[in-house]
Amino acid sequence: MPPCTIEELLAAGDVPDIIWEGLTNIHLLTPLKVPTDLQSLAKKHGFDFNKFDTKLVDSIKSYSDQGQIYYLPYNTLAFALMYNKDIFDKFGVPYPKDNMTWDEAIELGKKLTRTEAGVNYIGLRPPGALNRLQMQMGVPYVDAKTHKATIATDGWKSLFASPNGCQVNIVQTCPLRSTKRPSFRRWVHSPFGTYPLKTLLHAFLMIRWSLTHNKNGGEPQ
Repeated sequence: MPPCTIEELLAAGDVPDIIWEGLTNIHLLTPLKVPTDLQSLAKKHGFDFNKFDTKLVDSIKSYSDQGQIYYLPYNTLAFALMYNKDIFDKFGVPYPKDNMTWDEAIELGKKLTRTEAGVNYIGLRPPGALNRLQMQMGVPYVDAKTHKATIATDGWKSLFASPNGCQVNIVQTCPLRSTKRPSFRRWVHSPFGTYPLKTLLHAFLMIRWSLTHNKNGGEPQ
């Protein structure tokens, strides 16, 4: 069987020239001494990183010890705050506006969160991945100088405190990302989960939905 992991490739002496990996997983490669700072190579070939958004390049540098660029951006994710117009209309709540902050989005979610006629309405579901908020707030996982976790710092405390709705069921938690999770199995065996995908898609398309724009990439800040 041919090597299938980066560790197996390195053990076999077969070091890949290019590795396609997500930025947030770069920490899995740096201990292996695999990533190479691309700045000298870019200078040699006249490649200008200034063609990219400054925030994008700064984000990549933040994953290194001394501002190295280990990662060449190949795409940018754009996020949006999507909402159901019918629910906002039902409860007489104004629609979300462009360029909202997380605090504003949470306060808006509180106005929608309730139980009515046996239906539980959850006003807001933020992105399931913690690193989305972590990157926005610019807090590192590990101190570059001490090599100690920064989880007890003011930055992380502020991050965990930011979705205040979590304490009052304003937000919905982890999305169904894996078929191995118990939550997915419960969904499959529920009445909702037995619907054909075509039926679910049709139901979604019937929703009166819209979305807001954020100048910083779609998500609240």
